[in-house]
Amino acid sequence: MREFAIFTAIFSLFLLVPASKTSAQTETITGTVSMEQDYRTVNFSTLNGNIKVILPGDLSGAGQGPVTLIGTVMAEPAGKTQKEKGNNLKALQKLVLTIGGKAIPILAGQNLFNFSPPVNSMRTVPIDVYNPLGDRAVVTLKNPVVSPPPTTGNLSPHQPALFTDQKIFLTDGNIPVYAVNNTATLFQPTDKFFVSDASGNMKESAILAQSPTQTVLSGAGIQPGSTTITRQSVNRTDHTKVRMVSLTLSSTNNNLKKGQTSTLTVTIDPKITDKDSAEAMQIPVMSLDIKNLTPAVINMEGGNIQVMTFPAKSNSISSSDWQMRRTITGVTPGTFNISATLYPSTAFDGLIQAQKQALNTPGDFNRWAEGIKKDLDVYIKKPDKDKYGLKEIAQYALSNMPVCRSDEDLETCKWAAGYLLRFIHDFKPAL
Repeated sequence: MREFAIFTAIFSLFLLVPASKTSAQTETITGTVSMEQDYRTVNFSTLNGNIKVILPGDLSGAGQGPVTLIGTVMAEPAGKTQKEKGNNLKALQKLVLTIGGKAIPILAGQNLFNFSPPVNSMRTVPIDVYNPLGDRAVVTLKNPVVSPPPTTGNLSPHQPALFTDQKIFLTDGNIPVYAVNNTATLFQPTDKFFVSDASGNMKESAILAQSPTQTVLSGAGIQPGSTTITRQSVNRTDHTKVRMVSLTLSSTNNNLKKGQTSTLTVTIDPKITDKDSAEAMQIPVMSLDIKNLTPAVINMEGGNIQVMTFPAKSNSISSSDWQMRRTITGVTPGTFNISATLYPSTAFDGLIQAQKQALNTPGDFNRWAEGIKKDLDVYIKKPDKDKYGLKEIAQYALSNMPVCRSDEDLETCKWAAGYLLRFIHDFKPAL
């Protein structure tokens, strides 16, 4: 089964009542795929726990010769005690994992691997997991666009060599950063990345996935507040700034009976350290999609699906304006689940990102793509000189814009369109 997601992150609050008994289950392996923040997460679920694989969005890469991609495989054994987790880890390690035909060892914790697909290839990448009993799950990752060729000239003065397509990231989430598609700036496997908080404290950030134009960094341990990301390569050092925020859900009562109420509190902390309106004005408005995923178990004040906007008052630095509450009421005994989705706050391609999020069917996408192609044609035909090769990239995007043919491919097509347009930093589509 394949699933897609376009959100920044989801935090779920599980509020429990006494658990019911479950019957025995046969061994199965289930694989799902999501595209979060333009990188790929593949999860294989078994009775012994999960195997998670993180890969970059682009599965080919620009350039000549072999392309080295970096990914991460994580073993997440089930169990409540260390002994249970240890036994389940041993079971997980008996699974065989192959990516693009290459065997990847399953070790304890989180481990990097690399593989080299053909350059500029649209070939699909199969990921296969099976156990000695013959249970198997296979997912196939599509790569619907060939990477645009990298430029070789100077960068535009207004084009940062290192950038993100969002301004806001969640603490303990992952942070995708991008390199301009230029031979001088493409990411290298030897690159190192560091994060610095508002106080100047610096630490190295772990790489989870990498292609020539995208690196996914771990945000684990980064505190809320203004954060500088630094990339150190053999021949260059680049910087970009983001803001880390924490998102929490809490309830005054985690064990509701029928008719009993509790207060759900949703809190965002952007850590405004200077305590002045100047800093607050630099923080974009954030929107949360709050969902009651178990309406048969509880009712949520305001409806089962609602949007919260933070801060409650524009440019506010008061902590009360970064917190909202809703009453939840028990309906029937059971486990209930409330999720909070933080929508991306975009930087360079904000309008494109907003337009993409509104596309819900293949027809929506194809109509939008045709409009984008017309706007690209206007951009290309501008009389000014193409000093930095951006019109060449725009022509490539126009020629390679995908056509979406099924609901299954919708999120992949949206990713591909964003990927093609990301490197034209001064392109603005018509409303």
